[in-house]
Amino acid sequence: MTEAYAVGGAAAAAAFAGETGKMIALKRVSEYPYQCITEAVDVQQVANLEKKVPLDWITPDGMQVTAAFEEYARPLILDEVMSFTRTLISFCG
Repeated sequence: MTEAYAVGGAAAAAAFAGETGKMIALKRVSEYPYQCITEAVDVQQVANLEKKVPLDWITPDGMQVTAAFEEYARPLILDEVMSFTRTLISFCG
């Protein structure tokens, strides 16, 4: 959720600065600890493009993901799970 606020803030700052034709992207700068930064990217460089999951992140049978994918995705998922858990505890608590 913190990243969503960072992206929104960066987008607002870029708009107020008069930047056009840009989108805000998240760039991972550290694995341990997980950290990312926002950056304005020329929309022409990313429009209609996709970033595919590397094949070595998918098991040979094509039905599961590997530990390498889990390592990449865990920080993206864990923060949301922890935030939900804190909210739930506070609500029920």
